[in-house]
Amino acid sequence: MKFGMKKKAFLLVLLSLVGFLLIYQTGWPRSRSFSKTLAKISKEDREVLEAFFFELQFSGGAYVLFGDKPMSICSFALPNYSQRMPLTNIIELSACLHVQNIKINKGWDVWKKYSHLFSSSQFFIVENRCDDYVTVAIINKRNFLKIVEENIDVFRQLLGVEMTPDIVLSRCLASSDLMREVFQNHHVLLGIVLGYGRHNAQLFSRKIQIEEAKEVSLEEKILPAHGFSNLEEEYQSIQALLSPLEPEDLWEWSYPILPLPGFVADFTHPETHRLRKQYQKQHKKIIKKYKNRDFLTVTLEAFCA
Repeated sequence: MKFGMKKKAFLLVLLSLVGFLLIYQTGWPRSRSFSKTLAKISKEDREVLEAFFFELQFSGGAYVLFGDKPMSICSFALPNYSQRMPLTNIIELSACLHVQNIKINKGWDVWKKYSHLFSSSQFFIVENRCDDYVTVAIINKRNFLKIVEENIDVFRQLLGVEMTPDIVLSRCLASSDLMREVFQNHHVLLGIVLGYGRHNAQLFSRKIQIEEAKEVSLEEKILPAHGFSNLEEEYQSIQALLSPLEPEDLWEWSYPILPLPGFVADFTHPETHRLRKQYQKQHKKIIKKYKNRDFLTVTLEAFCA
């Protein structure tokens, strides 16, 4: 009799413990705590912050927070740019005064105001300034270190034999100009950490190199790659190979609007097939994460996880 009562009591304790673990794993206590944190932000600032993160997610940030992408970037013109630029530059003036650009500017200011409430050891949001533009980068520490380690030979060849994944990451976090100071204007390195694939990054980098040589009439100082008789032939070959990873007309117009990461790729290469499959799988996972939930809450919960 006593043994039976003890057995029942043990089972009750065990079931209670299992229930507690299930509740904890679903994040219920953390969600309540997170809601209190969000309550500290005014309604107006929340709306601005949501628009800001929506733009970051649209620019590939969602794949950094929820997938394998090491880093994503989003650039916008400074609000006072139009005051210093010639009025003849209509395209840049329009970009600067565009409603979306103004929203992102305001959103970045609001994020800096509240960022201390959302600490993370896994994700970093850093600001880069170049001329009259600001580039905001979201970095996934684990993914970043992994991709640099996998391509460490390229980083050491271009930046020095002392390079390690940790050194590259620390320099990115400390720099105000990633492209010039950290990657030393090597587009291949930026393409790799943006998750575009080594082969695609190399092709795009070579394309930029040829274009820049053409601009200053230095084609004769650059030899064409093996198999090409001249630079123009090589350039046209690269142009023919590269196409968008996902054309705009194939985007899934669901909320949040989330295209695959935007870059050009060589669809004849197995790396591109692997990346596209990988990002398509992550896309479905991300859409499911946001379904019937508050966009800002889901985004910041992932950032702080």
